Amino acid sequence: MSITSEATLPHAPAVPNVASSLLPQQNSTTVQIGPTPLITDSQRSELEGYMRRDAIFVAAFEQQRQMQAGIANRKQLEIRQTAQAGAEIFGPGYNPLYGNGSGITNSNGAAFHIIYPAHRKRARKSKEFTFSKAMIEEQASKEDVLVPIRLEIEIDGLVLRDTFTWNLHESLITPEHFAEVLCEDLQFPVQQFAPQISRSIREQIQDYHLPALSVSAPPSGDSAQAAQDDSRPSQELRILIKIDITVANTSLVDQFEWDISCPNNDPEQFAEILASELGLGGEFRTAIAHSIREQVQIHTKCLNLIGYNYDGSSVHDEDLRSSFLPKLSSILREEEAVEQFTPILEKLTEPEIDKLERDRERDKSSTNL
Repeated sequence: MSITSEATLPHAPAVPNVASSLLPQQNSTTVQIGPTPLITDSQRSELEGYMRRDAIFVAAFEQQRQMQAGIANRKQLEIRQTAQAGAEIFGPGYNPLYGNGSGITNSNGAAFHIIYPAHRKRARKSKEFTFSKAMIEEQASKEDVLVPIRLEIEIDGLVLRDTFTWNLHESLITPEHFAEVLCEDLQFPVQQFAPQISRSIREQIQDYHLPALSVSAPPSGDSAQAAQDDSRPSQELRILIKIDITVANTSLVDQFEWDISCPNNDPEQFAEILASELGLGGEFRTAIAHSIREQVQIHTKCLNLIGYNYDGSSVHDEDLRSSFLPKLSSILREEEAVEQFTPILEKLTEPEIDKLERDRERDKSSTNL
């Protein structure tokens, strides 16, 4: 391959000066800049002071940066060493080959052990609830039948008032055991209160009357067909439930109708919805459900005593039949009765709470006479 010398290369065509002919001509003025004046000694001294301060700041900033980097490196090293040698801080953990074979949990040789509830610092005096899996499964297979329980016990100036529900088919917890735990939680004298609490619970359980509708066998044959026939007349077992509950300084007064012959009516579900709509807490839910079950139990007991079969037939006892609401003629409530079936929420003052308490004590005394 041969290389052509620069002398033999063709010359590029000349580029005409078009810009000079197209651009408008302007008069240009040349500004002459004189020599830079020399700075004085005072200005030079001031400039050197600025430079010294800048150098000092840069050195201090670099020293601080190196210190921060050193601290970060040491912390990372500590974290790495702690992660790799955790036994130095937390102990080697369980080691069956160490010492007598019992294992240790820290460097001072303390034996490894599990702290059970009975070994806590403040051990309970009552027996702990301990159930096997088989016992729990057996209890879960049983139907829950809730009995309303009300406790009103006063001993040596101490007053215990409580409402709750007890499962009629409860087999894991006895009333005696429950009473001991309740007294210990409330810091009440166990020897004085526990026997009366358990006795009151057992008496109310024994006095409970289960509605025959819930224990009767499912209908079959002609009876099942009759039960599904909507044209068959039936006796309405609607009662009037009245609620008067006070929790702290909040009072709830309400009344509504309740059909005790309907197995789909659930007091707990109704109480949860009502409390949610009114913005009330969990204590109101328990109290509302208990009040419903307590009033339903009174009518159920009377029906069972006269041998009512819950088959839709009329109640023969005149006095008992009058305690139930008459048959509905319209789904719309009369306008003058709407206000009576509206929940009323009030915030009570201390004097009003004391007056309400005295009125209840007076009503209780007159009832016991």
